[in-house]
Amino acid sequence: MNNLLYSERKTGKKKSVDFAVLKQLCNKRFRDFLRVMTSSNRFREPILDHDGIQHYFLAKTKKLTLNPLAFESNIQTENDLFDMLECAYQFLKDHIADKDVREIFAFQLNKDALNSYGYEMSWDDGVIRHKPEDGMDMLVNENVPFDAIPSAEQKITDAIYFFFKRNATEEDKKRAIKELGDLLEHVRKELKEIPHLQADENLIFKMLNEYSIRHHNNKQMELPEPYLTWFFYLLLNTIKTFLKLKGAKSVTK
Repeated sequence: MNNLLYSERKTGKKKSVDFAVLKQLCNKRFRDFLRVMTSSNRFREPILDHDGIQHYFLAKTKKLTLNPLAFESNIQTENDLFDMLECAYQFLKDHIADKDVREIFAFQLNKDALNSYGYEMSWDDGVIRHKPEDGMDMLVNENVPFDAIPSAEQKITDAIYFFFKRNATEEDKKRAIKELGDLLEHVRKELKEIPHLQADENLIFKMLNEYSIRHHNNKQMELPEPYLTWFFYLLLNTIKTFLKLKGAKSVTK
């Protein structure tokens, strides 16, 4: 509570930012990016001129309106803003070998602007995605041993990508849930034998089979939000718990 402003303490929540404020906050970090690329040679890289940067952004975005030198006036939509920020990250990756530079760029954007808007930029690839709900980021980002299920790491990574990508549709979220459901299908018999996961196993497959996720016919029911999000976290938590249990057993053998 001590980190909240007076007006925020009324509700106990940090204020979220609207798009106009978000754009202004991002503009500062984008100007810093341009300064690094055009007026500093401290990374022992060739100094790049404005024409070179403009050409790069045009080649990447295929949009004449996304001129990096006219950030404030050209950006009118959330998609334009995020395209510009992702392109800036990629530019840093392509032109500066020191990865700390782009990681600092992502960190500052997240801290100053994106987190308050419900998004985050990945430090690894510069992709902007929806943030997990409060308290769920640890589950989403948790590393677990993946050996117990074939292709588990890739399928979980894909599911997280489709669920949280910035333009995720309801179908994208269902695809993510189906990916996790298919993984659990491989170990369904083992789930039934684990006392604390038995109830989850019964619920998970009942929902996968009765809602329009794995099957599509007139008997299927729809699963709207916020239930899609709840179900995604249930599946992700179940599969990661299973993998941790299997990993612990393999260590003790």
